[in-house]
Amino acid sequence: MASPPERVPAQSRGTGLATAGSLTAGGMMTMNLLAYAFTLLASHALGPEHFGAVSAFLGILLVANVGALALQATAARRIATTSGHDRSQTRDEVARDVVVSTLRVAAGLGTVMVLLVPVFTLALHVSWVACALMALTVGPLTMIGGYLGILQGAERWRLLALTYVCIGVGRAIFGIGGILINPTATGAMAGVLLGALLPALVGWWSCRHVSRASGSRETPVAHKSVLREVWLNGHNLLAFFVLSNLDVIIARNQFDHRTAGIYAAGSILTKTCLFLPQFVIIAAFPKMAQDHAVDHNDRSWLKPLTLVAALGLCAVLGCLAFPDLAVAFVGGGEYSELAEYAWLFTLAGTALAVLQMAVYRQISRQVQVAIYLWSAVVALAVAGVLLADGNRQLVIMVLAAIALAGIPVVLARPGGRKG
Repeated sequence: MASPPERVPAQSRGTGLATAGSLTAGGMMTMNLLAYAFTLLASHALGPEHFGAVSAFLGILLVANVGALALQATAARRIATTSGHDRSQTRDEVARDVVVSTLRVAAGLGTVMVLLVPVFTLALHVSWVACALMALTVGPLTMIGGYLGILQGAERWRLLALTYVCIGVGRAIFGIGGILINPTATGAMAGVLLGALLPALVGWWSCRHVSRASGSRETPVAHKSVLREVWLNGHNLLAFFVLSNLDVIIARNQFDHRTAGIYAAGSILTKTCLFLPQFVIIAAFPKMAQDHAVDHNDRSWLKPLTLVAALGLCAVLGCLAFPDLAVAFVGGGEYSELAEYAWLFTLAGTALAVLQMAVYRQISRQVQVAIYLWSAVVALAVAGVLLADGNRQLVIMVLAAIALAGIPVVLARPGGRKG
């Protein structure tokens, strides 16, 4: 039996986390800025009606991207907690299993999304071509997740940061190019699809030594084990991302297109506050998994949780102090009515970021908390159907749903109720 991983000295761990955080933050900040450039141009160039459709597409992609995130979390946790005398060889074996599983998940999830194109067309009231382009994007996005997990778990922070940068570069260059060539939802999604191919290639290149070896030492039992953990982690993450994106779909179906477009612009603030502190989660996750392996009552996750909450609080205060600047951030004068309650969107994003940190903490402990998240999804969906009008009311409902899920997620313990 392999010995448990050794606890890293506090000073060494602190230095490592700072380095990981700075590199990851740089890569993810660049990615988010470039992705925001695409979203900002889309909101200006497409107008509320078309931008509402693009926002709904991006929300669906975030939910579908749960496969990629589950692969990333699974790979990072397994590689980070690998022990033994020949650690690098064991990591290579785990990484090979992840690569094969990544290809299988990408193919399966991509096929499901393509089959759902008629459903998306009817639900979102947009062309089937735009829906098909969105569905095809899921394949490369899923592959990216597996590669990111290998790099994250092995603590290859520079290559991880490079891959994140390429995600933003692809989205900005190809996405903006698609809008300039064809200023519709179809043009935007064609650019998003092409942009997803660049980071997939860079991720493959970063892990190329694994890719070349992946076909030579396949072990079906190991693949089943990886896929099982991907499924369980994906169950948690799918519930979280459905919860965090359901409001845009509700707005698209319950409100007129202009009101839904205003809400979609406000949701940019929510997503910004959700993803702004994500570098903290990425950098802290391997250590959370390692710490839990040696101490099931470890509380080190509270420090990164505090940092996530503090970053969000700064955003909320900034939005309260400068509401007009917040409106300019999401699209300008066409969305001026958003100024009165823009801070609510930042508060919702901050609450989601805190909840996401708690979910990843439970994933590092292999605790299933999806049932609590799905309960909040059902509650929000029912409330949304009954909602006749009002963007402000919908944001408040989102905050209530987050609170409904958050308390039991944080309190859940290993061996407790499963999702």
